[in-house]
Amino acid sequence: MRARHGTHMSSSRVGVVGDAVRGDASSRAALPATSLADVRLALAQPAVADQVAHLDEVLHGRAAWTSQITSDEIRRGDSCWFAALLDDQLIGIAGGRVATGSFPRTAGSWKLRTARPRVYDAHLLLLLVDPEWAGRGIGRRLMAAFAQRVSGTVGPAMGEFVVVRIDVPVDAAAARGLYSSLGAEEVARIPDCDGFGRPAITLAWSLAERADEEYGKQTTGSDVAGSDVAGSDVAGSDGIRPDVESIDG
Repeated sequence: MRARHGTHMSSSRVGVVGDAVRGDASSRAALPATSLADVRLALAQPAVADQVAHLDEVLHGRAAWTSQITSDEIRRGDSCWFAALLDDQLIGIAGGRVATGSFPRTAGSWKLRTARPRVYDAHLLLLLVDPEWAGRGIGRRLMAAFAQRVSGTVGPAMGEFVVVRIDVPVDAAAARGLYSSLGAEEVARIPDCDGFGRPAITLAWSLAERADEEYGKQTTGSDVAGSDVAGSDVAGSDGIRPDVESIDG
């Protein structure tokens, strides 16, 4: 993996999360009979690395996120990873890194309106959802957990400012719809995100501006920062906004 090391990973698919977010009609036609309430969110452990590699291969035809790369990332001290689990089966994962002061105070069409002394850049590196669970809000729940964990660890509670950054292929319309619906805006363009000439855009948004409005609302009544979160308590079916038809959620 070319971009295995370093905080900014946009030169490789390690830094591109968008094309794992899907929501076509065929995927919705065969939703699992298992209730969404049976799905739990938990801080991801290295033991899920093999399942992550398998899911990446299912979605992309090859495992850019190998077991070793995934395990190494989850073990990092500056990382934050959540897994969506049905019993011991992985049905989704999201995670990334947090860096201090690495994001500019002005970017794209919006300004970071803050007097806080430091900006934290949370770079979401991976978001995968099992295609059999498309359209059930798993992606949104993982994003909510990631955002609340990052915000609660180094964010507004400590007088700091957190910006989430995501690199998404230009042609991944479903993923762009998901992130845009959560408040993300384009701040940069990447001419080649995977070494094969595929362009991408960098999306970003402020957790300080969105936490109460979006993520706090979706995680009411649960401690997402804990080690194990019951699926029925974290942005269940009534807490997932269904306003973007084309995403897998």
